[in-house]
Amino acid sequence: MYNPQATEQDYATTKYVLAMFFIFIGIVMATWTFDDGFPYALLLVDGETTNGKLISFEKKGWGKELIFSFVDQEGVSHTRSRTINPNLPVDPLAEPSLEVTYFSMSPEVAEATILLKYLEPGFWIMAVGIAVVVLCGAYTLFAVVALVRQRQKDRYY
Repeated sequence: MYNPQATEQDYATTKYVLAMFFIFIGIVMATWTFDDGFPYALLLVDGETTNGKLISFEKKGWGKELIFSFVDQEGVSHTRSRTINPNLPVDPLAEPSLEVTYFSMSPEVAEATILLKYLEPGFWIMAVGIAVVVLCGAYTLFAVVALVRQRQKDRYY
C-alpha cells in the first residue's frame, strides 16, 4: 500500500545519506592532495622568489629526493627536502643554481620553482574537494530540516 508520508521520509533520508557520502568523498579528495595543494595556494597568494642551492638530488625509495637550501629576505637560511615522482621530467642538475619560491610570511613553506607547475593539479583537486564539502554541508542542513518537518507531520498524522 502506498504511504506518501513514508515515501517523503525515505526521500529526505536518501538525500541526507547521499550528501554525507559526497562530504566523505570531498574530505578524502582534500586530504589526499593537501600536501601539494595548500603550499601551492600559499605560494600563489604571496610567493617570493630567490636563488637557492641544490644540496642533493638522488633516488631514494620509490622516488627522488630533492634537498635544497635558500636564504630568505631576512637573511635566515632554510633547508627543505621534497620527495618527487621519478617520472617527472625535472632535472635540477642541469642548472647551476636552483630557483626557490617561498611564502614570505612563513619561509618554511617553500618549493623549487621548477616543481610549482606539478603542484597545480593538487591545488585544484583540493579546491574542488573543499567546495564539495561546503556545498554538501549546506545541502545537509536542508535535508535535516526536511527530515525534522517530516517527523513533525508524522506526529499529527
